[in-house]
Amino acid sequence: MTPVSTIRSHLVWLLSAVALLVCLVPMDARAQDDEPPLRLAFINVAGEPGANAYSTVQGILLQSSQIILVTQPTFMAGASRYNLGLDVFRQGSAREENEANIRELMKSLDVEAIVIQDVFGKGGKLQMVVMGPRGRELRDLRRDIRKGRVTDDQAIDLLKEVFSTLVPEVRSYREEQDEKARQAELEAQRALEEDKEEVSIRDQVIAERSVDSGDLQTGYQLNVGAMMGHRLMRLSGEDGFEFNHGTPFVGVGGNLDARFATFSEGSGAAGLNIFGGYAPFKTAFYDAMLDSSFARVGAELYVVFALTSDFLVRAYGGGEALSITLGQNELYTGHRYISARTGAGVEYLFGELATLKLGAGILPILKADNSHGAYGEVDARLGFEGAARLEVSPIKAVTIALDYTAQYYSLGFPAPTVLATPAATTDLLHMIVLSLGYRM
Repeated sequence: MTPVSTIRSHLVWLLSAVALLVCLVPMDARAQDDEPPLRLAFINVAGEPGANAYSTVQGILLQSSQIILVTQPTFMAGASRYNLGLDVFRQGSAREENEANIRELMKSLDVEAIVIQDVFGKGGKLQMVVMGPRGRELRDLRRDIRKGRVTDDQAIDLLKEVFSTLVPEVRSYREEQDEKARQAELEAQRALEEDKEEVSIRDQVIAERSVDSGDLQTGYQLNVGAMMGHRLMRLSGEDGFEFNHGTPFVGVGGNLDARFATFSEGSGAAGLNIFGGYAPFKTAFYDAMLDSSFARVGAELYVVFALTSDFLVRAYGGGEALSITLGQNELYTGHRYISARTGAGVEYLFGELATLKLGAGILPILKADNSHGAYGEVDARLGFEGAARLEVSPIKAVTIALDYTAQYYSLGFPAPTVLATPAATTDLLHMIVLSLGYRM
């Protein structure tokens, strides 16, 4: 290359760069630092006849720091995923039919504009189609050239018109997208605030309801302690025969309360209560002291519902077995009862310090026996019970409970074997358990 041609070459690139900066003034003047470069795809749809002109224009575009030029191979590789070939970009009707696909392609490649170059008429006509960020054609520019070559002046003149059309459109699109993003962010913020408000309202309602209707929780509580009781049984026959047996007893008792579910946002709960007691004792029977025992075991499912933060109602259903046996003698060796149990009660909470429970129920007798069948067939009737429990929690998880239970049973014996006439028995039991418990 001669010195003259080298100087001319440098001068051309300098003029080209200056001219390009001039045509990009609308973008630079507003925000040279803040506004990002224009992402532009420049493609040649004419093939070899357009190669010379494409090289000249591309060389000018590469001089600007305000343009990120997406290469034709990269652009067309992306276009193939949308079934877009060079033939689509070359024909105006095809571009219009595929506007949606072109728009999606531009979004996928983050391209804001497309400049399509075509050379036709045996290399005598140069065409530049400008497509904006919405995938639509903005302008169709044409120039006469010779043998597929474009002069520097022609290229610069064309680029001025390209960018005078393109820059305002891109800026408008960016502002539109920024506004959409801002609105989306505001909408997301509003939705987040509404969610927080809903959560806050829900939490407030739950908190208020907890204050108004309790905050029941699942858990386990085991109590074991000393049991004291008294039993009074009366047997009477229609012929005037009467026999009484009354005795105190002392033993052990306790219960396991397993509250396994809550509902209605903590206002209700369901659980299982297992209880029992045993007391071996001596009983005076006429002139003898007989070895005797008291035994009771049972279980019940229950539901409890808080009407206020300190007042609850309770319902239960289950079954139990109870027996009092005396040592061998000719008249009476004890009673055994197997019964269902159902009832209801109330609970009053003194904060976290103490709880008072009161309840009553019926005990439908399912099976009963007197003295191992010595009194014959049993006419089972209903039993009844009343109960109270005072529970104190001096420290967290530790409880001291005082339970009182009274039960009453009545049985009929239409044809006793040991008596000449029908007989009946009544049984009244009082049981007190003082226990120490642990709550889990």
